[in-house]
Amino acid sequence: MISKFLKKGSKRKLKNKIKIIVKLKEHVQRAGKAYALSLSLTSPPATQPIFSFSFPCRSKKTMKEGKSAAKLNNSNNQQQHQHQNGHFSPSKFAKLLDPEASWDKDQLGDVLHWIRQVVALVCGILWGTIPLVGGIWIGLFLLISSGIIYGYYAMILKIDEDDFGGHSALLQEGLFASITLFLLSWILVYSLAHF
Repeated sequence: MISKFLKKGSKRKLKNKIKIIVKLKEHVQRAGKAYALSLSLTSPPATQPIFSFSFPCRSKKTMKEGKSAAKLNNSNNQQQHQHQNGHFSPSKFAKLLDPEASWDKDQLGDVLHWIRQVVALVCGILWGTIPLVGGIWIGLFLLISSGIIYGYYAMILKIDEDDFGGHSALLQEGLFASITLFLLSWILVYSLAHF
């Protein structure tokens, strides 16, 4: 029946053929039998298929076993990763203060970026609440922000900055976004509180 239906090679019926095949696949999966359903479409004058693919179908029992095995494997990988560092970390935030934790460039860049954003927001709100004006305060913010970032990666994490592109790459992480956030919060709080 399927082969007779598939030999009709009309392009406008292609979508209907694929829908029927997908419904057949769903029916086979609901039945719980382990079949492999394959499809190949040919146009009437050609003998070679233009388009072919197959759907592997598994029973519900084997699908559940596969999902539970994947969950177990994922939890084992997490435990092995924690054991590689020689200790367990109770939360992801514990890694932020752990000098023995392993960091890749993207993870460290994200952490430095968000630390800088928090510093920018706090300084902007503080500068706006205390009516501070002038360019010297922008310079002071840059010194405070860069000092906190340098202290974090050099003294707390004790990482080798050359592995991450040097001091300049680490100190520039999130700098321009933090300047924008600092100025926005400073101007907004100053304008709302003092005018």
